[in-house]
Amino acid sequence: MKPLLQNRLNRTADKGLFYCTLAMLFLPLIFVPGSPRDDFFYKPKFVVLTVLSIIACVLLLTKILTRDDAIKISVLDGMAVLFFGLCAIAALLSVAPKRSIYGVMFRYEGLITQLGYAVCFFAASFSLLTKKRRTDFFRVLVLVTVLVSVYGMVQYLGLDPAPRDDKRFDIWWQYQSFASLANPHYFADFLLLTITAFGLLVLGCNESLTKNAAVFGSVFLSFVSSIVRAGYFAAVVCGVVAMIIARKMGCLMWKRVVLLVVIILVAFSFVEIYGRLKRYYYTPLSKLGIMARADGGTEEQSLTGRSMVWAVALEAVFEHPLFGWGQETFFLQDKEIKGRIALSGQTVLPAVFDRAENQYLQVAYDCGIPAAIVYIVLIVLSVVLLIRFGLRSGVCLGNGTVKMGLVCAGLGIGVIGYGIEQIFSFATINQAATFWLILGFASAIAKIGDE
Repeated sequence: MKPLLQNRLNRTADKGLFYCTLAMLFLPLIFVPGSPRDDFFYKPKFVVLTVLSIIACVLLLTKILTRDDAIKISVLDGMAVLFFGLCAIAALLSVAPKRSIYGVMFRYEGLITQLGYAVCFFAASFSLLTKKRRTDFFRVLVLVTVLVSVYGMVQYLGLDPAPRDDKRFDIWWQYQSFASLANPHYFADFLLLTITAFGLLVLGCNESLTKNAAVFGSVFLSFVSSIVRAGYFAAVVCGVVAMIIARKMGCLMWKRVVLLVVIILVAFSFVEIYGRLKRYYYTPLSKLGIMARADGGTEEQSLTGRSMVWAVALEAVFEHPLFGWGQETFFLQDKEIKGRIALSGQTVLPAVFDRAENQYLQVAYDCGIPAAIVYIVLIVLSVVLLIRFGLRSGVCLGNGTVKMGLVCAGLGIGVIGYGIEQIFSFATINQAATFWLILGFASAIAKIGDE
């Protein structure tokens, strides 16, 4: 191939890969009005992610094959290859290989989807190698988060196009917060936690609240959303770590932001206490999204059921410790879980237990203990890289411009919050793709740092 043609092809593939990476950030906003309940949220994202992954794979291979210099590989790249390799082996050795490869149990979380996550990671890792691209990536991330939060207002007003043919769906999932999300099925929680952390850092580091006013407004909306939707404890951790970093940098506004955070948390705590006194029945306050138990179930029952799911999942993990049972096979434990819950006297049961209600347990069940260990190490390394780079680069704002160090520190805190949330829930295609894009962002930082 002629050098001129090769260079042009390389530049074209590189630019196309970058735009494909940006397009993947919009996955949380994809849905099909009028579809059945599960296909409304998950199947459209599965289809779009698969198409984008195929395009990104072609562009990535073209970029690699037309390079003149050596390819830089980070430690995170190697860990990701190991993790997704173990996922592939687990699917091939699954007790239900076809189901594990395609993933048809409501959420399409089979091997094909996981390979889509792998493409998200490597697309970000190999395309976000300049400061300008990383800045553009973060701007699009903020835009998507704002759109998600604004849609929550539309949902609160009852104008959202969610299907209403399922009564359980209507009464259970509609009671979300006024600043909540378009999709109640763990929709874009990672976006909210990440932008919450970034916004608190901005507030804690900036001398003037008049600068970046639009950012502050969207961040406040995301902060409220993250408290009531993305996990109360995870949101609190995001806020605390952000304030510690802001204080460590000697920033001027951090005390005022701490006061703001405390006021909001105390207010929502009182609302939550009121909700528990009402035993989670439908009341006007359920519009705040704190009380999601419209069927009369109590929080204690929910925690009891979850602990029994964890116990059964842990026993199953040690039955197949090396490569797991395979993706989308957790429903095989449904009978055992329901039997234990029935013996405990709990009356509120879902139709089927298809997830372990803990992402780390879910990975260990699906792909084996080694895969779960690699998954945890990958998250920890990403957090360390992002926050260390943020502190080294300086997170304080001088002239109203956002430094890349501030962005990296905010993303690192978001990963921490999301990692905590995964202890009490499971990842779905709604937010997992964005999560892997952020890990790819960390991998790009590890390769060349910041200019």
